[in-house]
Amino acid sequence: MTSGPKSISEKVEKYDKAVKAFTGRTPEDIEIDTGISPDVLFPEGKKILYIGDPFQVMGRHYDNSDFTTIDYEYGESAQFVFDEEKFRVEIDREADCVMDDIINEINNQRLYEEHELILEEVFPLVEKAFNKTQEAPFVHDDPKNYQEKYSKIVKLWKEARNHIGSVRYDLRQKIRAFDTQHVLNVDDMGEEMYYKDFKRTLDNIWYTALRAEKGFEDVPDFYKHIWFPLWLEIQEEEIKAGEKYSDEERMEQIKKRIRPYADNIRLKKKTKESNVIQAVFPELPFKDNSHDRIVASWSLSTHVFDKLSEEEFETCWDEIMRVLKKDGEAYIFPLYYRGFQDKTTMIDSLNEYLKSHPDFEYKLLDGYVEEMPDEEVDMSSTLLIKKKV
Repeated sequence: MTSGPKSISEKVEKYDKAVKAFTGRTPEDIEIDTGISPDVLFPEGKKILYIGDPFQVMGRHYDNSDFTTIDYEYGESAQFVFDEEKFRVEIDREADCVMDDIINEINNQRLYEEHELILEEVFPLVEKAFNKTQEAPFVHDDPKNYQEKYSKIVKLWKEARNHIGSVRYDLRQKIRAFDTQHVLNVDDMGEEMYYKDFKRTLDNIWYTALRAEKGFEDVPDFYKHIWFPLWLEIQEEEIKAGEKYSDEERMEQIKKRIRPYADNIRLKKKTKESNVIQAVFPELPFKDNSHDRIVASWSLSTHVFDKLSEEEFETCWDEIMRVLKKDGEAYIFPLYYRGFQDKTTMIDSLNEYLKSHPDFEYKLLDGYVEEMPDEEVDMSSTLLIKKKV
């Protein structure tokens, strides 16, 4: 089995893409995730490399020439929606399930009064967006007016999503407070579970609304900007081959070829001063000793680390140490999410690497930014790597 940079890059694109969020994290979000102040992660006047920011959120916040964002794809062109029929079926099903969930949550009468009120307020917003979605024509049914109708649907779904945005953020803070406690009593455990369950309900609403917004923006752009030149390209290939693709084969060809077209109309630099580069870890296009900080949020630790071998981890440490300046630091988080409960392979790799690299140092931190004792490393939140002088 290969363990070089390419094998890891392929895993990043495969596994991160499967669960990639349609959004980016703010400095406040990251402080909730780690307990570490943004001033420590992103010190002023230092060369910062931020890995995994599909919407360039952090690059817009720290919009200076010392800040660089990399991602293998950016949010607007990621998972571009072009199959209108499939999208409409899926979003109708999702929205229908979301409305059922809201009604069930309200009827169960287990929610705090303030949370029940939130659901009672957001339900008519979701219902209105859902009804307009079902009433909307397909592109071929109303080619002159569909864009105006789709724009109205996007606004309705955005209104529903924005209504619960601040509540989701507050719930994340409460849940993080529980996650960073070493010992929870029975009442605390019950309250933590309540907040997680309610956040899951709001997450389902929020992501359904976001997927609807994205789809009703992508489909018009597909037919307006992409379909005809892509159709000509496929038709020319059919003429050369002397045979036509079936409908299924043509759809597969669109899937394979759509990315450059989508990038052309979606992939835009949103920052003024900070750098935005399309690249994938650990194949970094930077010189040795070029950055004071490397910060990797979610895309590596959460989505990929549980898929890596000890040798692949060593390749990761090699690249981090190559790019870091002396006295530089790398922060990788969160380490506590979903499938990455058993950190044995990662820790074994760190300890082996430590033996042969005297300038390498690492710590596993909890949510209080304290180093975790050996017997509790599986509960660690952040991996800190230092390149010693």
